[in-house]
Amino acid sequence: MRKILFVLTCIPFMVFSQVTLEDFEANRNIHYGFISGDFDPPGLASVVGAATNPDQNGVNTSQFCGKYTRNASEDYDVILFKPYAGNFSDLEDFSNGTKTITIDIWSPVPNTVVELTFENSSMAEANNFPTGRHSRFITTTTATNQWETLTFSLNQTETLDTELMAEDVDQGVILINPLTDDNSTYYLDNLNGPNHDCIGESVNNQ
Repeated sequence: MRKILFVLTCIPFMVFSQVTLEDFEANRNIHYGFISGDFDPPGLASVVGAATNPDQNGVNTSQFCGKYTRNASEDYDVILFKPYAGNFSDLEDFSNGTKTITIDIWSPVPNTVVELTFENSSMAEANNFPTGRHSRFITTTTATNQWETLTFSLNQTETLDTELMAEDVDQGVILINPLTDDNSTYYLDNLNGPNHDCIGESVNNQ
């Protein structure tokens, strides 16, 4: 039986660079909450919650990735994620442009908008936007049926919750192609962004 053991190392109040939050292999430093669509079911690959990379000859040559099918009935289809422990520790560096957030995306069509919002999970609710939201980042796909590495840009056209401090952010939300009835399948990998108070390391035991 496969067991997943998470070892947490707490490193508070230090200066961090961009880190890998999720690569569906050795670096799995986040876990998932509510998800509108469908992740590839656990058990279909040797890494729990991961799918086989559909194109290992492109930008992303790793064996595993995330496979996500969007829920066409949801205008704001979401993937919620949190660090295994603690809050994001250096988010302000990303919202002021000192550091950047990147992700590898395999999209069936170009011009697909991908949004990433950072928020406080106890304050943000489905119908109280922008309460509890600290910052929102946006990127757009350009390729068709192939991997590309995208860099998120801060959305500066809106005002979010000005009273929410960066150190109180404990949750991220990924939105793929919002405000559409899209039910396409996307592949995600190598999400790199803000660090957090406790770094999680997953160890697979047979």
